[in-house]
Amino acid sequence: KALNNLASAYGRIGQYEDAAVTYQTALQHVPTEPTILNNLGTVYVRLQDYAQAEQSYLAAIHHGPRVKAPYENLSILYASLGDKEKARSVQARAHALPN
Repeated sequence: KALNNLASAYGRIGQYEDAAVTYQTALQHVPTEPTILNNLGTVYVRLQDYAQAEQSYLAAIHHGPRVKAPYENLSILYASLGDKEKARSVQARAHALPN
């Protein structure tokens, strides 16, 4: 939890490389934590590494299929990359989840 918080702080001040490294370090301790995987995906978007962002969001969904945020973020990623069909599909899955 401390590493996740530190990485989030790095992200808030725009130190995305440091945030990515810190999230990756956190994942060494809890490799299947959907929140950390989702947050790492968001940092990869900031770094414009969209392939890694997609992989992080997909891993978050795999390990936390009932966590809504990774679906929403993946949908936004697909929409921003111009893949409206994938974006709609993932967004529909997000809407099917409870808040």
